[in-house]
Amino acid sequence: MPVISVSDETYRRLAERAAAERTTVEKLATPVLERLAEESAANAHAASAPELPSAEDWVRKVAALDALILARGERYPVGFQADVSREAIYEGCGE
Repeated sequence: MPVISVSDETYRRLAERAAAERTTVEKLATPVLERLAEESAANAHAASAPELPSAEDWVRKVAALDALILARGERYPVGFQADVSREAIYEGCGE
């Protein structure tokens, strides 16, 4: 059977309440934990997918990104090509 760890202070308070209700900590906590698990399951099914941008928004954002990239092109010498190989990226990082 799985075990849940709680702080000593929390367990002490649960034990006091269980004693006052003439029951055990397990019997006191089980309905609460079951309700929490049911709510989590119900919320998981109710969650909707995030809203995706429309095709027009997507095209507009890609065009803006392309324009930004092209605008930066003059910052580099003619014929510049970045070395983005795995070896170059990790060069000097140790073996």
